[in-house]
This record gives sequence, structure tokens and C-alpha cells, in this order.
Amino acid sequence: MTEREEVIRDLVQSSGLRATCRVVGVHMVLNPQPQTAMEVTRITGLNRRTVTNSLNELMELNLVGKDHHGLWVGEVR
Repeated sequence: MTEREEVIRDLVQSSGLRATCRVVGVHMVLNPQPQTAMEVTRITGLNRRTVTNSLNELMELNLVGKDHHGLWVGEVR
């Protein structure tokens, strides 16, 4: 199992994260290219505030970060 697959499994099975946070996390792991919060909102169908809160929570876990342009990126490669 790759590191990416392990992270996805852990995200899906995590009882400590809200469901919306797990959805955003899986999306970011599968699509690690730089994205705005609005792009993640459009793709996941969640509202912007929920996505932003989820991204901030995932950043605390070092699963996402921001690049030098301020775009969100998945940290697991």
C-alpha cells in the first residue's frame, strides 16, 4: 500500500474528523495540484466556509498546505 493510499484509508476511517473534513482531505490527497478554496468548493459541492474550515483543520495535520501563491496543495505525494 502506498503512502497516499494509507492516508486516504486513515482519513476515511477517522472518527476524530468531521465528515466534510474527510471529504475535502480525500479530494486534496487525490488531487494534490494547487487549488483555490473556491475550486475545492465547486468540485466537492460543499459551501466555501465548510471547505475553508476543513482545509485549515487539515493543514494542522500537515495533510494540506499553501504554496508560494497562497493556493492550497495536498502535502501527501
